[in-house]
Amino acid sequence: MGGICGGLNVIEMGAGSIAASITGMVLADAGARVIKLEPPEGDRLRTAMPSGFLVWNRGKESLVADLRTPAGQDTLRALASNADVIIEGFSPGTTRGWGVHADALCAVNPRLIHCAITGFGTAGPYARLKGYDALVCAKAGLFARGGYGHRDGAIFFPVHWGSFGAAMQSAAGIVAALLVRDQCGLGQRIDATMLSGIEPLEYLVSVVSQLLVKRGEKPAIDVRSGVPGSRYGVLVATSDGRFIQTSTMMPHQARTLIYHRDRASPVRADGHLGAPPAFLPNAQPPWAPLRTWRAQPPGAGRRRILRRRDRPARGYWRCGSSRRGARTLLAE
Repeated sequence: MGGICGGLNVIEMGAGSIAASITGMVLADAGARVIKLEPPEGDRLRTAMPSGFLVWNRGKESLVADLRTPAGQDTLRALASNADVIIEGFSPGTTRGWGVHADALCAVNPRLIHCAITGFGTAGPYARLKGYDALVCAKAGLFARGGYGHRDGAIFFPVHWGSFGAAMQSAAGIVAALLVRDQCGLGQRIDATMLSGIEPLEYLVSVVSQLLVKRGEKPAIDVRSGVPGSRYGVLVATSDGRFIQTSTMMPHQARTLIYHRDRASPVRADGHLGAPPAFLPNAQPPWAPLRTWRAQPPGAGRRRILRRRDRPARGYWRCGSSRRGARTLLAE
């Protein structure tokens, strides 16, 4: 199949690694040829999570190679000599004990991009812990929901947040390394952790707390406290079934969004919309005008903010971070 990764040869290893599987899936979806190495007994996900295995390994080829044996190790070295990318999802030190670690494989092929995904990294007190999503989340304190929980104590969430996040970071790092290789001709090593993969989950909580403290208020744990952190984030559907989402992280971006929203919306007279409250000291609660906006029926002011005359989303993606770019986004 075609795609931005067409022509790339990717080797994936790490029986039972969700993060490695998703990383390989992303590259395969983008057109790369991905060969998944499995032990004779098969990837653990085949039996532990059969539905997930089918989704996360779509578009790949499977090759039996027992890396615990010299024959399997020779197979990996031969594949690495002609590969562009290797994705490793084993615990730290596992492949070194087999003699097929990153240094050894990169010595065979200096253009190789080697990406290792672990739970907590290759060094430190947690390095030897298993990279299970539940364990990583527990160590990071993610199950201590505090005021956000429905009860006291730890609350378990059976979601593979760490694996999902680590996979996205790995895919981005691999593509960046490939772009660097295009310039200098050399590969490099990349390390991703499931711990860093869950970091985005904490973002909104810390942002909300910082903003409220800056305004001299005590951080509140309720639905409204998330609005200042969103800074007028908008998610709307277009006429052709796509989505447009804004994230106004800078004051000039918020002003531009409010300017165009004010022109297109029937609530123009609302005095709260003259400036972005999240950036003003001692401002009135920013969620009041947004309640008025969100209360409008679908197809009224909400969608007209980012769409004129039911035009499709095709013309909306020429968006920059400047006010001029935002006007281009909103006016087309």
